[in-house]
Order: sequence, then structure tokens, then C-alpha cells
Amino acid sequence: MPGQPPTAALRWDFDSRRVREFVDWCTIALRERFGINWQIVYEDEDVQLGPQSLRILQDGLQEQCDWGYLNQNHWMGAFCTIANRLLEPSGITALCLETGWFDTVIVFCRKNYAEELLNWFPEAE
Repeated sequence: MPGQPPTAALRWDFDSRRVREFVDWCTIALRERFGINWQIVYEDEDVQLGPQSLRILQDGLQEQCDWGYLNQNHWMGAFCTIANRLLEPSGITALCLETGWFDTVIVFCRKNYAEELLNWFPEAE
């Protein structure tokens, strides 16, 4: 949450008008927990609807996605798929975990801990 120390996991209700909070969490958590520097740029921002696309930059590589599409189609899982393309070389992974209480959580963790975490969340993507 804004103003709180970043953790490696986030439960966040999608609201594209609050995308800055999500972007801040991702960049701060990855930098402080894993030493990974991301720049996330959201483009074509509409005051009412929020941004139309999201671009993640890391070490000269980039991934871009249509933010509106992610919102409509399990955005957390789609975001993790895109994030993992950039995180792969660092040994970090992004997981989309279903809590069983109609909540989904994004977790950044070291790959060697991912299998153990997934055992606790059998419906994870």
C-alpha cells in the first residue's frame, strides 16, 4: 500500500486510475528486495480511464502490453507472464497466486522458492 514499506507480494484491486500505485510498488519492491531496476511507463493516459498501455524497461530490454486488455483478461496473470520475460535472467519470478478467498496476489520471489510457494496455492497461474 502507498506509504508502507514494499513487500515482495501485493494484493491490489485493479483500478487503472490508480496505476501509479501499482507501478511504484513494482519498481520499489524489485529494487529494494532484489536489486532489479525497472522503469515502467504508462502511455496514453486518460484522466477518466487511466493509461492505455504499459511498458516495462530493464537493462535495454522492454515489454509492452495493452493495459485495458490485461484488465479484462486476468490482468495479474498476464502481467506476470510479461514481467517474467524480463526477470528470467536474474533468477527472479513473478507469480500470480489465487488465495481461495476471491483474491489474487502478485509475488516476486527467487525462482528456487517458486515451487514451494506454488504448493500453497494450487490454483496459481
